Amino acid sequence: MAKCVICGKEMHILDVLKQHEMEVTKVYDKPNCSNRVDITFYYCPLCSHGQIDRVYQETYYQTYELLHNVGDTGVIGNYTQTLLDYYDQMFAELKAYVPRAGSLLDIGCGPGILLKRAMAGYEEGIGVEPSKIQAKYGKEQLNLNILNTYFDGSVEIEDNSMDAFICLQVLEHLENADEVLSTAFRKLKNGGIGFVEVPNGQKIINENRYYDIFVEHINYFSISSLTTLLLKAGFEVIKIGESFGQNFIAAYVRKGKKFTGFTDRKARDKAFVNRLFHKFQNIAVWGVGTKAKNFSLLMEEKQPKYIFDSNKLVWGSYLCNSSIKIHQPSKEKLNRCEAVIIFATNYKEEIRNMLQKNYGFEGQIISMDEIYE
Repeated sequence: MAKCVICGKEMHILDVLKQHEMEVTKVYDKPNCSNRVDITFYYCPLCSHGQIDRVYQETYYQTYELLHNVGDTGVIGNYTQTLLDYYDQMFAELKAYVPRAGSLLDIGCGPGILLKRAMAGYEEGIGVEPSKIQAKYGKEQLNLNILNTYFDGSVEIEDNSMDAFICLQVLEHLENADEVLSTAFRKLKNGGIGFVEVPNGQKIINENRYYDIFVEHINYFSISSLTTLLLKAGFEVIKIGESFGQNFIAAYVRKGKKFTGFTDRKARDKAFVNRLFHKFQNIAVWGVGTKAKNFSLLMEEKQPKYIFDSNKLVWGSYLCNSSIKIHQPSKEKLNRCEAVIIFATNYKEEIRNMLQKNYGFEGQIISMDEIYE
């Protein structure tokens, strides 16, 4: 019995396709008998992932070629205008997430048609493509920087060097999809963004679409299984869902900061607050809600001059772990303070505007969720 490549759970056999077509990207210059193979389709009940066994040789993609049409406007490829318009829209959304449109990486770029379109507005683009035929075309005809190799740990791209990456209709082909995404994570800068797209395997299963099962596609992703794979690689999933008439699953991901632990963050926050109390003679705190109860633990060594809150029901009461009464905000009291620490971080912009516009506060304003940005 097969094990799920996503979660490791034992899979069950969903169906066996007898005499299924083997070669789906070729046409022939004379009548030709098709090459057929039996396919066992496995399904994971935990993450809804589907998969089949690989039946082609490991060198298969080195000579891989899709059909492409050359028109008056250049290479159109096997992309309709509807599909090109869709990708232009998705690339625009990707760029809106990218902090800086410097470098773009395309994993499994084929002949580079989509890389060429996605590169608009970026300073540089790099493609990685194992097919010699397709990589050669992209380099010679489209003047693209394409590395003719597999995208794995040995690929010659510096770690933490790319601002964004795209990986379109690639992961479904791979036994090592986890390695590819982990490598993409390393190549991406902190805060960098990725756009990952695969066929919608759940739709294929739900609608019994035998005609969308290809020997090249060994993975059939659901939103759940793709999300799991992306999270395991270290990414933060910004957005994921069905796209292009529900035929694809598209995800935008971010390389976030490495998790260092709640305890470590709390210790650093306490050290930061202590430095503020040494820097400023008179500090006020704004907010006594749920977060403030935990933030109050950071002030055990020294207390603020005032604790403010907009809720009149708490005026005159005490915040836990504090001997300072909760005050109604006033210009007179705020003028005695050099800095205000915002504990009510969900409302920081509202509080910041109130301090500056309503009370004319000119001191330093620090929100506890922004101190490391």
